[in-house]
Amino acid sequence: MAPLPTSQSSVLSIGANQGPGRSQLVNFLKHGPAPSQFSQLQQKKRKLAKQWPRMPTIVEAEEEKECASLASFGVVASPPLQPPLLPSGLPDNLTDPMALASNAQCADAFAARLKCACQNDRCVLLSWLGGVFPSLALSEVGSHVVQVACKVASGAQRMVLISKLQGYIVDLCMSPHGCEVLTTLVESMPVSAIGFVPHELTGSGGLIARNRFGFRVLEAMTMHCSETQMADLEMEIALATVHLSRHTYGNFVVQHLLEYGTQACRSDIIQRLLPDMPLLAMDRTASHVVEKAIDHANDRQLRLILLALLEAAKPVSLVDVACSRCGSAIIAEIAKREVFAMEFRLRLAEAQPRLLQSKFGRRAVCDFALPEVLSH
Repeated sequence: MAPLPTSQSSVLSIGANQGPGRSQLVNFLKHGPAPSQFSQLQQKKRKLAKQWPRMPTIVEAEEEKECASLASFGVVASPPLQPPLLPSGLPDNLTDPMALASNAQCADAFAARLKCACQNDRCVLLSWLGGVFPSLALSEVGSHVVQVACKVASGAQRMVLISKLQGYIVDLCMSPHGCEVLTTLVESMPVSAIGFVPHELTGSGGLIARNRFGFRVLEAMTMHCSETQMADLEMEIALATVHLSRHTYGNFVVQHLLEYGTQACRSDIIQRLLPDMPLLAMDRTASHVVEKAIDHANDRQLRLILLALLEAAKPVSLVDVACSRCGSAIIAEIAKREVFAMEFRLRLAEAQPRLLQSKFGRRAVCDFALPEVLSH
């Protein structure tokens, strides 16, 4: 303990006021306690510390006050999270998960480690990815890692990963790499866990169907999502049936709905095709939709489709359809069925001279064996 600084006058003044112990007080103030007294003072200090707890400093008091205020609003301060210690078997330079978006070597090593990891190691690896899951899904290299993660994840960890993609579904559909992630997600995850995907796409169905990446996601959804999940999205796409049937990518979505959609959706699409059936049958793209409608229509729907073609007059007639490249393929499909077979033969026989002038029309003559009809 350092001696207290004091002037000579103050020492004399104190000593004069204290009486006989003046010399001991002067020595104490000048030189501090004697060694024998120092140990006694330390013992007294320890006893007082036990009896009286240490008072918080001003900074500590302010922190306690702030924590109490946060707690009153339901906010609990948590200690800073430490980055998890990654399992062995990964590259030494892999310290940031975003490196998987650009480093193909690290991404391949991480994906391989995910596939062969035990349950505990896999949980650590998936947790490490969670914060950058959407960004990785949109990258060329990282999307492969995300697809592997979706396939190997299970239980609560799978639900956590899925939740990371919520709010990014439209962006993923428009991405050449994100659409692959979404397709894998829809195909590998339980139906009950992917209801948010069609929900986020509702209102953008037509846009996604016309996108060169998004239509693939809708194709997968029509096969794997439940009827309830797809109800609103199917209705939205059905409203644009004619336009999408002529579109390079949209026609595939309509075809999938005709094949895998609900009966109500299929009926709605066919009803919207009927007024433009002859023109659509001659269209290079839409003719595939007409052919798919014929393949998957029930008896009543098939009759409606064939009547729409049989009774076509202006601006496009049945003969016009038969003389076109794509329409002749539709006529060939109709010839395989017995519905309205005689009516088609008679209508085409009336225009046989014109049919014989077209190489596609001659195909219809052969398909319906028109010379035999004329001979009778």
